[in-house]
Amino acid sequence: MMRETPLKPLDTATFLDGRARWRGSFFPGAGELSGSVRLRGQPRATVTPSGANDRCYESDRVHRASRNVRRFVVSNCLSSFVTLTFAQEPSPDEALDEVSLAFRRCRERNGAFPFVWTLERGEHCRRVHAHALVSPSYAALLNSRWHEGTINIKDVGDDFESLRTGAGYLAKSFSEGPIAGNRLYRVATGFAPEMVLIEADSPSELVAEATHQMGDAPVHESASALAVSATWSR
Repeated sequence: MMRETPLKPLDTATFLDGRARWRGSFFPGAGELSGSVRLRGQPRATVTPSGANDRCYESDRVHRASRNVRRFVVSNCLSSFVTLTFAQEPSPDEALDEVSLAFRRCRERNGAFPFVWTLERGEHCRRVHAHALVSPSYAALLNSRWHEGTINIKDVGDDFESLRTGAGYLAKSFSEGPIAGNRLYRVATGFAPEMVLIEADSPSELVAEATHQMGDAPVHESASALAVSATWSR
């Protein structure tokens, strides 16, 4: 059974008595804002998954992973989509080791660099391969360090929407990928996107502040009684 911190009922009067406050996480490098309402003095709910709720927890975990990858890719402008295949069919653990080794060779050659990669199985033959997003210069370096099979490099474009599309394709198999355990992908450390916390009295004020910092209006915006989100183009 799920255990969670009880929350008081949320009603219109609560919002009108001045206790409601909106808080947003703004990622200027990724052109994204997500926010939600907070009640002053009200603890955030904590949930422990168990039993039939495991699937809901897993779906939320995949969603959060996809969102984090998208923000990382856009912020670091990782416009080269790399597919690494294997001449000999490896186990998932062997594939994990070989791809990790290739990225380590690149770091040893040129120092730390931003990247994100994951393993997936082909739709038809179910062979394990890797997808990665890196900058164009490191795609060429990775090509020279991959000795286990073939490598394909595709430019996805460096505007926000194209980068988001590339990140979405990399994350499409997170729910059924061959990497065991809690890590759905591998990502470089030290290149996390900048996050700016914004507080306001309404969702429109959150978006207005982020718009001021971006210098342009968002291309997508949605809001409900409890949450707000917006994205910008470049």
